[in-house]
Amino acid sequence: MVSLKKIVLKISQRHPRPTASALRAATAPPTSGSPFINNSQGASAAVAELSDALGTVFDQIDLDEDGNNQIHAWLDRLDQEASQYGNSQLKDEYYSDWECSREKAQLVSVAWHCAKTVYETSFPSGSVRIGSWMLESGDYTTPSTDGTRKAVSFSRASPVEQGTPDKDLPLLVIAIRGSASAVDHMVNANYEPQNADDFIDLSRLTPENSTGLQAHSGFLNSAKALDNTVSHRMNEFIRLNRSRFYHILFTGHSAGGAVASLLFLRYLAQGSIYPSTRFSCITFGAPPVVTFPLLESPTIDASSGVCLNFINEFDPVTRADGAYKHCLVDLIHSMYNQQPSLSRSETSSTTVDSFTTDDSEKIWKGTDWPVLPSFYSHVGPRIVLLLRAKSSLKETCLRLRAVEVPRSDFDRLLFCRVAVHRRVCYEERVGLIAQGEFNEKTGWNDTILI
Repeated sequence: MVSLKKIVLKISQRHPRPTASALRAATAPPTSGSPFINNSQGASAAVAELSDALGTVFDQIDLDEDGNNQIHAWLDRLDQEASQYGNSQLKDEYYSDWECSREKAQLVSVAWHCAKTVYETSFPSGSVRIGSWMLESGDYTTPSTDGTRKAVSFSRASPVEQGTPDKDLPLLVIAIRGSASAVDHMVNANYEPQNADDFIDLSRLTPENSTGLQAHSGFLNSAKALDNTVSHRMNEFIRLNRSRFYHILFTGHSAGGAVASLLFLRYLAQGSIYPSTRFSCITFGAPPVVTFPLLESPTIDASSGVCLNFINEFDPVTRADGAYKHCLVDLIHSMYNQQPSLSRSETSSTTVDSFTTDDSEKIWKGTDWPVLPSFYSHVGPRIVLLLRAKSSLKETCLRLRAVEVPRSDFDRLLFCRVAVHRRVCYEERVGLIAQGEFNEKTGWNDTILI
């Protein structure tokens, strides 16, 4: 049976201009205001723009052969092309190790467990021990058929030894599922900015900032669709626990992390409604989602927990927005000896060299592929997880490093290795953090590797 993907690509090859025109025609302003229509039109606009940008590149793919194998080979070739440039890999020697306590690592491990299991079609029930906590699976809400409301799970953590004081407990973990269907990807492709002032009270987060906040339309629509369900579960958790303090953690992998970030911002800004609640947000492989940086400190303050974005080195999803798409299109053009839309000799604000500092200029300048500054930003700092060869007296093996990378440097990176976005890759690296086997440590006994 011929796949739908192959049929669509064949149509794009044989009739690229009519297809793009038809897609653009579908982006006329909606009359209903429906999030589904908004998402579908935004996705159509993105596909139309991409179709025009790629032009004859589709002609290089023989769709009468095995399409999946060719696409994988094509992605590998794109990664190899990117690897020729200096900004395809983080120069980690210029960054300090990320500071992480055993308690924070346990919180990260719990966040990952929930972000991973929310993908499971048969959501697990019962309890699992993670460190000194017992994590109990709670409610699970299925996604809507149009992809706007994503799947979400609610789990509760309590101490293994009752009566043991712990500032992170009682804890409710709200995990948003990432992309698992075609309609999910349609939501992701709707990356046009949308005003978020009616959803997030920015004045409570940055009183000195008078600029209106905008967010990725698809993810903002999803966050709004989940708002009532999430607020109901939060209020129920607070009512049942009757504690002096509460801790609520938002988490998610990929697009789920982006939606989790927006929900986190919404409730963090409602401090007067939740005066005894600490909010945290930990994402894995999430794309940027808001139009300017917020909460860049790993620990926001004593009352609000932590905010962290874990990013595997080379993961392109963590760079994904419209600006980065243009960068990749130009890289694809170069693979086929076609003229890029952005001249590499151009010295405008869109090139890498134009926004270097004195310190970073000697690090980045000279061999980089020009990368457009990201239009969107993550919520909170970026902790990049990378594997580096480490030699000892007995062997040479890969060891995990975790470093915090400022946005100005992260925006210069050319990540193209799709495989590292997989959950199994994040599972491996979060597991090492949970065991304390990172940043030249063998474990939580703080022994330095030699």
